[in-house]
Parts: sequence; structure tokens; C-alpha cells
Amino acid sequence: MEKSNKVGILKFNLEEPRTQKDFILATKANLLMLTIDEIWNQCFRPAFKHGYANQEIQGLIDNIGDEAIELIRLLGEEYQGVKNDYLNDDFL
Repeated sequence: MEKSNKVGILKFNLEEPRTQKDFILATKANLLMLTIDEIWNQCFRPAFKHGYANQEIQGLIDNIGDEAIELIRLLGEEYQGVKNDYLNDDFL
């Protein structure tokens, strides 16, 4: 299969204040994607891997037990579902 070379160009009139925000969002899109992944890494992943560095969070999990982990798992599934709905292959 031959690889196609697709090119996309975005143009913004930076003299118009209403398009300045659009320009900033477009130029920071990669940072936003990294932030979305980091939310997973810091908020959900520790429950299933090495535990939380935040002692208050880890203490609550230790006190509550398996129900806390189950709640985090369910919230993580919801998070991933929303992420997948918005950032699917059609979007990227």
C-alpha cells in the first residue's frame, strides 16, 4: 500500500481577538494530549501498580480496602470511555 502525503494548513488572523484563543488552543494541542495521559498516570494507574505517593489518598485506600480500588477501577473505566469517545481514530 502506497503511503499518501497529506498536508494540512491552519491559518489564523491574530489581529482578531476572537481567533487568538483558537490559535493558542491549536498550538497547545500536543500539551493537552500529554496532560490527558498524565491524568491517567497520576490519578488512576497508581491504584493498580505501586500505590499513591500522596499519603492522604493512600491512607484512605488502605483504610477502605478493596472497595476503594473497585471504585477507582470503575472511575478509570469511565475516564477511558470518555477519552476514547472523543479521541478515537476518526478524530486523530
